[in-house]
This record gives sequence, C-alpha cells and structure tokens, in this order.
Amino acid sequence: MPRYNAVFGHMLVLRQQMNDLPADCTTNHFFLKTTEEFPNGLFYFDLWPFTKPLLVVNSPTAANQLAHAGLDKPEEINLAMHNLTDGPNLFIMEEQPWKVWRPLFTPGFTIVLEVNVFCDLLRGQARHGTMFQLENLTIRLTIDVIGAVSVDSRWNYQVRDHPLASALRTQIEWTEFGSEMSPWYRYHPMHPLILWYNNRRLAKLVDAEILKRYNELRASSAGRKGDASVKDSKHDTTSSALIYCYHGLTVKPEAMEKLRAEDDEVFGDVATTVATISDRPHLLNQLPYTLVVIKESLRLFPPASSMRMGKPGINIVDEEGTSFPTESCYYWKDPDSFIPERWLVGPEDPLYPPKGAWRPFEFGPRSCLGQTLALVELKTVLWDQKHRISGTRIAVGTRAYWVEGGGGGAYPAERYPCTVTLRE
Repeated sequence: MPRYNAVFGHMLVLRQQMNDLPADCTTNHFFLKTTEEFPNGLFYFDLWPFTKPLLVVNSPTAANQLAHAGLDKPEEINLAMHNLTDGPNLFIMEEQPWKVWRPLFTPGFTIVLEVNVFCDLLRGQARHGTMFQLENLTIRLTIDVIGAVSVDSRWNYQVRDHPLASALRTQIEWTEFGSEMSPWYRYHPMHPLILWYNNRRLAKLVDAEILKRYNELRASSAGRKGDASVKDSKHDTTSSALIYCYHGLTVKPEAMEKLRAEDDEVFGDVATTVATISDRPHLLNQLPYTLVVIKESLRLFPPASSMRMGKPGINIVDEEGTSFPTESCYYWKDPDSFIPERWLVGPEDPLYPPKGAWRPFEFGPRSCLGQTLALVELKTVLWDQKHRISGTRIAVGTRAYWVEGGGGGAYPAERYPCTVTLRE
C-alpha cells in the first residue's frame, strides 16, 4: 500500500494527488494515479473518517475473484439506493427475491422516436454554431428512453420539463453514495430534508404514472401483459457513455469515417434511417464496428466502479500469489489510447483484450440490468453525429475527465461543452 501515516492514514497521499489534478476530478482518478505504483493492481487505501479502509482492485484476475466471492454491497450503497427508490429495489435485493424480479425488467425496443428528437436538437445546435453543454442533452435523452421503456410513456423531457423526470434527476443528484470527498456535500444540512421531499414527490408521480398506464392497458382490447415500472435505469451512466463515444470519435477521425461507412452500408440513405430502424430493428445487430467503438469508449471511460463489503475469510490473490484479505484490510496494450480495432483482432495480437479486464457493466448474474438497453441506445444514436471539443484543464491526458456528480455516478467535466457541425 502507499506510504502510511499513523494519524492521517492515506489522507496525505490523497492530498498530494489532488494537488496534481483538477479540483473537480472524481476520486477514481486519484486511485488511478496510485495504481501506477502497484503494477499488480491491488493495494489498500485508508480514507478514515470519510469511509472505511478500502482494498482497491484494478486487476481483471482479481476482479473476477471479487465478482464470484458473494460479497454484499456496503451499507452506504444500500442506504443510498433506499433513499433513491424509497423501498425494495433490484440493486440491493437478497438473492432469492432478486431471482424472481430480475426477469420482469428486460427492456424492450421503444427508443427510436426519442433518438430522432435528440438528433433534431443536435442539428439545431449545429445551425446556431455556438458552444453548448452536450451532457444536458444526453441526460434528457436517456431519461426519455427510460420513460419509454419502463412505462411505455413519452415524457418529452428533451423539449420541455416533465415533473417525474425532473424529480428523478434531482433525487439522483442529491443521493450520496459514500465516495464524495466534499464535506459540504456529504454533510449539507438540507440533505435529509431534500431527500424526504423528493421521495414524497416521486411516490405521487410514479403512482400516477402507473395508474395511468394501468387504465390504458385495461381499456385496450388486446391488453399486453408483463408491463412493469422502473424508477431508474441509471440514466447518468448511459448519458456519459454516449458523450465519451462522441469524444473518442472526435479524437480519432478515421474511426468516425469507418463508423459512418458502416452506417451507410447497413441503413442506406440517412434521411430514411429512423424509419428503417423502426421497421427493422434487427439491423442494429449488424453494426460490428459501432459495437467496438462503444466497447473502447467504455474501456477508457467506465461510468462507475463497483463496491463490495469485505468478509472474514474472503481473500483476493494477485498474479504473484500475494493474498489480500477483504476484511480489516497494466493489462491493456496502449491503455490510454482510443483504438476500437483492439476488439477486432485475434488472441495472438498484443491489442487483444485480456480476459475479464473489460467490466463497465460488471460480470455475473447481477451485472448491470440496463446494459442491453444502453448498447441499443448507443448504437441507435451513433449513426450520424460529429463533435469537436477544446479546452485547457487536463487530467489523465484529456480535458474530458470524470467529475463527481452525485448519485454514485461520474460525469464529464463541465458537462462536456462542445459545438456541433453537420455531416457534409
């Protein structure tokens, strides 16, 4: 582990790292710098009194062990999810009830209309030619997709405010997951009151939405079975993933050209793409290069890390055989380069992805519920965009570094300000 101070633990190490990075960086950037000193990918880090001592895992082999160790989520995560959902939820359910509810929440394909609105908004920005914050658009798109998939309802949050979407977004931004370092944010005197108020507001709005949907289904002669309501499908992670897809394509124009060529081959005339996807959604499965662009973006900028509570007797072993107790306690060629082709080469190529190293959605039966929806949404949006970014503040070689944003997720710095130009 890094040099330890008997009084301050590793807070002095953290302060030194913070001095070398922009002040709004997410804590994952601090741990990434420390990882450079530990090539085996495991080390202990003590941030008491902000959180319990951590075993930081940055190794695919060790991460696979962790995924199969059956460890529970930390109490901070459970409390945050309870504050966010105000009741039982898939994220923290015990194994048996989770197995019952998980199959009921498989997302369908109802997002083309929302993506079309998003593209129209980007075209409008391109006509204006002014700087804007891309994340404001991508978050609203993703929340509209959640509404379309979860309750089959069009919220139109991209073009106007919607009370349920606004309440959900506010609640997520005020939900604290234990990783935030700002004392003002962690101990804000209005924090409990805001969470309580938003929970009451969300409960009324969600109940009204479910009742509306129920009445619509009851009045329908066909009546579809199996509809269910989902309060949150992790809107921030999909929104951020979309931004970093754009960012990667911007810094590597040849990848943009390959993606466009694939889109032209599969969909044909861009003017009819929306209708084509609506009529033949299976065409999204014929976009191999689009998928590897998404994978490479998520490899470089995974939207969230995964936390588990350590247990006595559960140890994580690195490649050299060193055992790291979980209680009381570089795997990529050119890791910082955007190279979608690494996902197209064979095992003999140095770029070939190491087993278990790509985990933006985690592995195992309790991997991210919304991963299929996220990939479909990203494929749908990535067929006709081009962006450019400029700036000065840099972390990990890019201005588009992660910043803390509340709700346990990370966001692109400054909401990713950019301009848009139309494809010629």
